[in-house]
Amino acid sequence: MCTGGELEVALAAGVAPASLGFTATTSRVAELERAVALGVGTIVVDSAIEIERLAPSPPAPTPCSASWSGSSAASTPRPTTSSPRARGQKFGFPLAEAEVAVARIREIPGLEFAGLHCHIGSQIFGVAGFRESASRVLELHAALLEDGPCRS
Repeated sequence: MCTGGELEVALAAGVAPASLGFTATTSRVAELERAVALGVGTIVVDSAIEIERLAPSPPAPTPCSASWSGSSAASTPRPTTSSPRARGQKFGFPLAEAEVAVARIREIPGLEFAGLHCHIGSQIFGVAGFRESASRVLELHAALLEDGPCRS
């Protein structure tokens, strides 16, 4: 989910906060703080600014996943294209910055690197883009594990 409103709907439906993922991309600081205070399962960040929003000592260990944009150029309608950044990609760290972002997450007391996230677009009708993205995310994950484990 991406907004405080979506978070409230999930809570009203009885979903346990620990089973939720909250994407910080469009959230306001107050929404992000509420998600952290509730113990949302994972906060997904896709910019250095979002990591720094989490930096002021979270009240409890906060699992954090880094979203990256090094995924494939999946065949998707132009308005819904999410990758790669060179073509106006909307979300995630460029591949060259992903390791630096994860290192920053690991530096901040109270944050735990929980893994990687990637979004390659919407309305994708073939599997080639998913295959390419999975291959790249596994390579990145292997490189990141050399620097230390992720939570799960």
